[in-house]
Amino acid sequence: MTPEQLRSLAARRRAEAAELHTDAARLRSQAELLTGLLDPLVPISQRVWRGPAAIEFENQVRVHAGRVNEQAQLLESVAADFDRIAGKKEQEDRQLRAQADALEPIVVPGGVM
Repeated sequence: MTPEQLRSLAARRRAEAAELHTDAARLRSQAELLTGLLDPLVPISQRVWRGPAAIEFENQVRVHAGRVNEQAQLLESVAADFDRIAGKKEQEDRQLRAQADALEPIVVPGGVM
């Protein structure tokens, strides 16, 4: 590969890494919105509602709140994976640019020295 091709490939890796970091930030933002979303329903219910139906409602809220919180944790995990992959792409970017820099002095117009 020529230095120009290596730099082009490095730029693609850098762009892919930036996109993954952006996606990870979005996932974390959504996870933050989901975490604890349903938790306030139980105390509200207990203040305004009594009896078996209220107890069943509160139990259902707890079950669904647990599931929502699990999904938020999953989003956090995927975001961490994206950041790890982005880090690898950033490392590839640095390596490719270093290879291009190392090759550049030996490449001359019309051929390789």
